[in-house]
Amino acid sequence: MAVNWRIAVRRDRETGRYLADVVGLPVHEQGLTEAEAVRNAKEGIAAHLKALESLATEHGRTSRIVTVRA
Repeated sequence: MAVNWRIAVRRDRETGRYLADVVGLPVHEQGLTEAEAVRNAKEGIAAHLKALESLATEHGRTSRIVTVRA
């Protein structure tokens, strides 16, 4: 099941880079273009969720990540 994530994108006035923050996750990325920042944020989401799954199975414990709409 696909999950939609909201990404707040803004341009840094000093550097000219685009900054992307994923709403609700500790994922903050950047890029030279808005599209690159969003692409990097998508990769950051995938990496974050993979890390959570790894932590859930550490030490023999098993957990599942479930998706809910709120």
